[in-house]
Amino acid sequence: MYVNEIKNQQSRVINDSKPDLKRPTQNKCIKTEWYTKTVRMLQVAGKIDSTQKMYARSVRQLIEFYNKEPTQITERQLEDYFLHRRNEDKWTPSTLKISYCGIKFFIGRILVGR
Repeated sequence: MYVNEIKNQQSRVINDSKPDLKRPTQNKCIKTEWYTKTVRMLQVAGKIDSTQKMYARSVRQLIEFYNKEPTQITERQLEDYFLHRRNEDKWTPSTLKISYCGIKFFIGRILVGR
């Protein structure tokens, strides 16, 4: 019985180390320039910590989805992004609204307002 427990643990370790192909790759630039700018402007606007995290996550998810600089994402791509999240990923209306507000803040205050 003890040997079976060790084998089960080993197989869990092996399975856990396999890459998750469904998970998007992390774009490292978001944690520097765009992430920093977003959080900074959210703080200036007086947003609370939880709003800062949710809005910054919304921007990160958009950038990871297209894997490109946010200045290169078109209006049509934004529409396609939200339709994909709604229809394919089955995001709830409240999740979509948070994401929309975060991206709207980012575009209005950081991309256009720079």
